[in-house]
Amino acid sequence: WLNLFLGDQITRIVYTRSTEPLSHPHKIITNKGREAVAYLQYIVDHYSNLPSSIVFVHGHRTSWHQKDPSDIVTAFRALQWNKYNYMPLTSEKT
Repeated sequence: WLNLFLGDQITRIVYTRSTEPLSHPHKIITNKGREAVAYLQYIVDHYSNLPSSIVFVHGHRTSWHQKDPSDIVTAFRALQWNKYNYMPLTSEKT
């Protein structure tokens, strides 16, 4: 879903539990710990060369806690990468 809205504007590395082949860089992880394991594994894998900005998102665009699925796309486009140390990808609506 990121390709649909952002194209090649950002580099993506996918950490997945699926063993299905993917067309973009990915790493298969164990099926434990929900998304926290994927986030931690990325940080461990890239600890010595972490980028200045990182965004962790789910593989799906919509969720029960997201009222408007376009909000996350709007949030991506509005990110002020070098202004803040942390920015949530939610709007006032969610």
